Amino acid sequence: AIFIAYLIGIPVLNLIYKVDLSNYRIPLLCILFAYVIYASGFVKTIMLTIYRKIKEQFFVYLISSIVVLILSNILVKTFGESGIIATYLIVMIIYYILFSVLTKYEQHKKQ
Repeated sequence: AIFIAYLIGIPVLNLIYKVDLSNYRIPLLCILFAYVIYASGFVKTIMLTIYRKIKEQFFVYLISSIVVLILSNILVKTFGESGIIATYLIVMIIYYILFSVLTKYEQHKKQ
């Protein structure tokens, strides 16, 4: 999906919005990549919900929120729009890692 977005995403958006977005190809791909990571992590939240681990999920979201507050203040002030995208990507990676570790732990505990 990301490869297809790389090839046709910007031309399609140019047609739809009648604006030249060719300078935004890399940021668009970073946002899409972060979303793919988020979607993969979300699958793990569903698994944790099945295991009835709601409190543990709350702490992952709390940690993610704290990281967003800290990173966004630093990166957005320093890099502007690129800082927003970098914050989103970094937080989605942390989100995925935390949910992956928690899911693995719960799966291991069930066995």
